[in-house]
Amino acid sequence: MKENSWHLIKLSLDSYSHQNVVKGIISHITDIKDNEILDVVYLEYLDNDAITSIINDDIIDLLEKQKKIRGNY
Repeated sequence: MKENSWHLIKLSLDSYSHQNVVKGIISHITDIKDNEILDVVYLEYLDNDAITSIINDDIIDLLEKQKKIRGNY
């Protein structure tokens, strides 16, 4: 029986830290490759109890703010 693709992805994700998984998902969805921006957004994500999912308006706003600060648009 062939495993579902999502299951293989889950097994791969299980081998990485929470930080790397979250940063990888954000990078995949937003195409941001700047590790410093991803670090800032990850820490804000951890500190802000109002952010309840990885990709939401607050995360997008944080990403845009970091891109403007660093001149990466």
